[in-house]
Amino acid sequence: MPNPINLELVIGGSKEGTEYRFIGDEASLRQLAQDILNRLDGKEPGPWPGTASMISCEPVAHESGLIFKSKGNAFLSFQKSSSTDKDQQISDLEQQLAQARRHTEKAQLERFSWKELTAAFEALASAQRALAAAKGMPYAVPYDIGFKPEAAVPDPIIFQSEDAIMLAFCAVKEMPDGMRADAGFGIIDFKGCMATKFGYPNDEALPGHPLYEWGLSAYDVFEVINSKWVKEMAEQNKVVFPEHTMSPRRHFIFTFHDTTFECVTRELHASLSTKSYPEISEELRRRVMGG
Repeated sequence: MPNPINLELVIGGSKEGTEYRFIGDEASLRQLAQDILNRLDGKEPGPWPGTASMISCEPVAHESGLIFKSKGNAFLSFQKSSSTDKDQQISDLEQQLAQARRHTEKAQLERFSWKELTAAFEALASAQRALAAAKGMPYAVPYDIGFKPEAAVPDPIIFQSEDAIMLAFCAVKEMPDGMRADAGFGIIDFKGCMATKFGYPNDEALPGHPLYEWGLSAYDVFEVINSKWVKEMAEQNKVVFPEHTMSPRRHFIFTFHDTTFECVTRELHASLSTKSYPEISEELRRRVMGG
């Protein structure tokens, strides 16, 4: 059983003065740190500035906690945090979330401009994620693959076997003015996929999804941090293999108009195609099924 001491995970980048702080128990913070280090291998920069140079290594003991050494100016560390500090931070974040909810409700009732309404929802989602991170709870963060599902008729299609899975859908790209432009078909190739869900809920029922109050929204791509699904799979695996640690997996969610797709996988690769729907379908069939 990991030591329940409260620690503060600090992520810093080469940009002077940039810090991102997450407070929680040791188990949840170690999982979060591992998720970050898995993606920051120089191939896939994460959403934290200056962290692409991070290298995965064993932590070094330090009087303030644990510190991960890194290249350049990037760093990743665990620092001791008193329960009083944590309680105060959670209280502050709860107040910020309540304020963001009130502002969003006002923006809807008073029919703010599209730009103002979008900003209100983004602020609400950020407040939801910040509180969930502080509590060590699961939450959804947008995952940038270079495009998003088309909102009205994305027509997602999946081909899956025991060894491979591919997803395709009508894609759009966000323009500088915030509008979305047609981008052809998005193709997602999942590597090391262990489990999938596809179907319910649609966009109208999405508010019933457990992560809707914690950063999830319609017509986008997300990664789930502190995923219960991933943890359940690891616990289930230990029943038969108690000494074996399951290799790291990541939980992704694609929210479409009529369906939602979720999976636990090692990684994904995204690309765009201008081929027709029948051509895309046949290409995916060949790549998954062979022949």
